[in-house]
Amino acid sequence: MTPDGIVRAIETWWWPWLEDWKLDVVVVDASGRELLPAPVERPDLAPYRRCWALVTNRDGRPDTEREHVTKFNKLQGKRLGKLALVALAADDAENDEKSENSTTVSVDRVALVRFPKMVVPYFDPDGRADVSLARAFRADDDIDDVLRLSEPPEHDEWEATNRRLPTDGDKDVVRTVLQRIKDNVRKFRREMRPPRDPELVVVDVLSTTLADWFSAGRQSKGGTGPESSPVSIRYEQGPSLAAVDVRGERVRLEAWIAVALAEKRATALPVRVAFTCPLLEEEQASEDEVALEVTPPEGVRPDPNEENALVVELGNHGTWRFHIRSDPYERDWSVRLEPKVEVLTP
Repeated sequence: MTPDGIVRAIETWWWPWLEDWKLDVVVVDASGRELLPAPVERPDLAPYRRCWALVTNRDGRPDTEREHVTKFNKLQGKRLGKLALVALAADDAENDEKSENSTTVSVDRVALVRFPKMVVPYFDPDGRADVSLARAFRADDDIDDVLRLSEPPEHDEWEATNRRLPTDGDKDVVRTVLQRIKDNVRKFRREMRPPRDPELVVVDVLSTTLADWFSAGRQSKGGTGPESSPVSIRYEQGPSLAAVDVRGERVRLEAWIAVALAEKRATALPVRVAFTCPLLEEEQASEDEVALEVTPPEGVRPDPNEENALVVELGNHGTWRFHIRSDPYERDWSVRLEPKVEVLTP
């Protein structure tokens, strides 16, 4: 790495410490030239530095409606930390998209900071959306040891599943911190979104390409298993989206899904059927899910061995149709409806 690259990295990951005048750094190159990190001169860091000023109370309370600070409630008697959010002007977000490169910090991230005032990652809680936010979370010293143990050797992530965490309580601390950050981001983004024309709401919601929202497709022979699977799953209606409020900020998913034998067989086939609707983060299913209301056909019974699952006897002359209806959720969430069928051993 070049001396200039070292300076850039110090600015990117250690600016909170530099900002609080707790760290003095001088980089000297081979010619004897002294280079000083200057995060104040980095436009890409400006929104995060403003967030840091808010969580550290350096500039008092937020002074506009586009700024928000929240102190997380304690968990297991431990203080968790504070989160600051700043909604960016459209021009700032456009400039970020045009200038984004490997040495520039993107907007719409959360600077996760713990002792000793180092940015661990720039966390992306929900992907880009229609309102760009810069955010900074300052972890309280009460949970510094837990967060440190949750980090991989690269110190670039807080992992609730890290094996170094000694107890389930510690894992719950990490999981809760990340979830509260996500919840606050979604709530603040909804508050910052401008009002929409009620007449255009439903049209706009339904114009989203369904292929980007659902992975199973219109018809999937063999369901989620291999092509030779004895079970066929297909959408009879939907999936469709409908706005549930006048502003179109919340939507509901609905679909009819048919399950049947892919080919005739001599005896009935018992299967376990379940449906989930996870939220997507960077096109991958997350641990968060939208609750579903599943209306099964007559003759289908709950699975005594697995929660939220049903047991079906598939025969040669029957198709079992399930009506799926989700709870309302935020319009800018990306979700995926996932039907799952498992053949049961007689």
